[in-house]
Amino acid sequence: LFAATPVGAHGNGLGSGGLTQGGFEPDQCTGYADERRPDIHAYAVAHGVQAGGWNGNMWGVFAARAGLPTGGTPVAGAIASFQGGTYGHVAYVESVNANGSYVVSEENYGPSEWNNGNEEPGYPDAPDPSIRTIYATPPGTVFIYGGSAGNASPGGGGNPGGGATP
Repeated sequence: LFAATPVGAHGNGLGSGGLTQGGFEPDQCTGYADERRPDIHAYAVAHGVQAGGWNGNMWGVFAARAGLPTGGTPVAGAIASFQGGTYGHVAYVESVNANGSYVVSEENYGPSEWNNGNEEPGYPDAPDPSIRTIYATPPGTVFIYGGSAGNASPGGGGNPGGGATP
């Protein structure tokens, strides 16, 4: 289950103040991803990708379009772009466990915080960012490498990211 609020084609967030470096609402998953990996959006926009419309399910698409390394294997420091729900979701990969599961930190995930697009009383973004372990990667998930995740996808290959020229 993904809780998300759509990001318009000409904007990155919902609010007009207190936005992240990339212009995202910090209470959203996209804002948290931009706070943890500001290099992704900045690099993509600098390389011709649109600045707006970065819903969670579009991060992997836009990063790949910019030439950033992407793949299907979690790596610490990567951003995971999940396809579930209408707008998808993004999370930061904190660590990968020996059994293949991985730990993510994220904003605005799950039904406990949002109900029908409105923040529920008693959940003023707490306990965000939340931490959870993912044991099975949902179909279609794209991991964005580069930056703190290293310059290539696991097993070699891939393009440099995080500000490097692909």
